[in-house]
Amino acid sequence: MRKADRPINQVEFQRFMRQVIKSVNGCWLFQGSGTTDGYGHHRQGPGQPREMAHKFSYRLHKGDVPDGMQVDHKCHTEAVEQGNCDGGEACPHRRCVNPNHLELVTASENTTRQAHANRMKNECPKGHEFTPENTIVWSDGKRRCRTCRTAQRHEKDGASGQRKGRKKEEAGNP
Repeated sequence: MRKADRPINQVEFQRFMRQVIKSVNGCWLFQGSGTTDGYGHHRQGPGQPREMAHKFSYRLHKGDVPDGMQVDHKCHTEAVEQGNCDGGEACPHRRCVNPNHLELVTASENTTRQAHANRMKNECPKGHEFTPENTIVWSDGKRRCRTCRTAQRHEKDGASGQRKGRKKEEAGNP
């Protein structure tokens, strides 16, 4: 068990909750220290490592976060879908620690839900359209242009005269 995952006692619970303001929209906004990109972070006790405030709140109210899972803000996802939040560092939902607004998701699902400027683009940097046929979605949720990936492979093949793993004889060279 990591130090940050140790059981939370009543004193630590009260200290955390003193730093929370409950807003009219249901979000519990963490008022303690935070990261440069707008998330709150909390130290469970003296000498303990910092932990994202929403993750700490999840552990406090619902239990441990299993390996491979992340804590996502449902309030943010809903606000983006309704057109009420553009995301980014000023997003108020990043400070929300209401356990009813938090849920466990995979890293891929969390990335898919995020409102990134790149997610709104309709074409790759070289101008190829992101269509279902021309788009590769990697396990990290990021999109890649199939046309550009194919061109990169051909450039590599052309530079060496062969693809990796092929012998010169198989590539048509004596």
